[in-house]
Amino acid sequence: RVLFRSAVGNVIGSNTGNVLLILGVGALMAALSVQRQLLRFDLPAMVGLSFVLLLLSLDGSLGLIDGVILMAAFVTI
Repeated sequence: RVLFRSAVGNVIGSNTGNVLLILGVGALMAALSVQRQLLRFDLPAMVGLSFVLLLLSLDGSLGLIDGVILMAAFVTI
């Protein structure tokens, strides 16, 4: 159980850190343009699915049903 929490924390922290580091360094070099689709669809979808992942992992495990739910959301979006 401790290894699962550590692995999930590592994945989420690493992905968040990588995205913010890349965006930060890019923004230091030149202004970044943001398309409307990113603000209207992509960003809310990422936040919503992150919240779904959080809810699914509250019991301490991600099982078959959880995987099916996440895959269905991935295919739908």
